[in-house]
Amino acid sequence: MPSSSTRALLGRHREAKWSPRVRSKFVPEVWPPTPRARCFFAAGTWGDGVCILPLDTPEKHTTVELEKQSYPYACIPTSDGKRLFVSLWNKAAIAVIDLQEKKVRRHVVH
Repeated sequence: MPSSSTRALLGRHREAKWSPRVRSKFVPEVWPPTPRARCFFAAGTWGDGVCILPLDTPEKHTTVELEKQSYPYACIPTSDGKRLFVSLWNKAAIAVIDLQEKKVRRHVVH
């Protein structure tokens, strides 16, 4: 049987809509938020985008579009919550997203 804290957490859950733009292809790979970013980051591996979902206002989520067939996978925010590094599986690269402007600033290629 789950603990009382687990039951309390599950009792407050709510469904989050990731991305209506690419709903059929947006298969989220979710990464935990940092304390400063206060967002969930979901890479849409087949949807060519990253959803930024604020914890306190999930209805204000944003999807940052990435290159076609880039297959984003892992998302790692910086400790200051200003940038997000996203691995682009099919491009052998990393996209650097500015979390204030919600835009790709550059790509790092191996």
